[in-house]
Amino acid sequence: MIKTNNLVTLNASPSDDEYLASVYLEFDEQEYFTLAFSEYEKDEAIYIENATQSQSIRSNNIDYKLSNDSLIFSFDDEIRKSLNLKHNTFYVSFDLNKEDHKNLKESLKAVFKNVKS
Repeated sequence: MIKTNNLVTLNASPSDDEYLASVYLEFDEQEYFTLAFSEYEKDEAIYIENATQSQSIRSNNIDYKLSNDSLIFSFDDEIRKSLNLKHNTFYVSFDLNKEDHKNLKESLKAVFKNVKS
């Protein structure tokens, strides 16, 4: 059974003053999942981190599906192993207001701009 991660804190930016697009998702018990992409490093892949920098990887072999109350990431075995996860799917549930949901959507689009679906 895939674990559901209930969002506690969201910090998302489609582009900050350093041209970094990022999504930071924090859950219960100080667990987090973050993704980032730098405009300066256009040839680089998405930086993905789970709970600690030692559980991170750069890869574009990741996809997402955003709905009104959830976000699902799907990825390959290399990412799953690097992030020390049990499944190739990471499920996040949330209750966001319209403004936060729009910001999350725009930030994900910016982070994933070089990923071919």
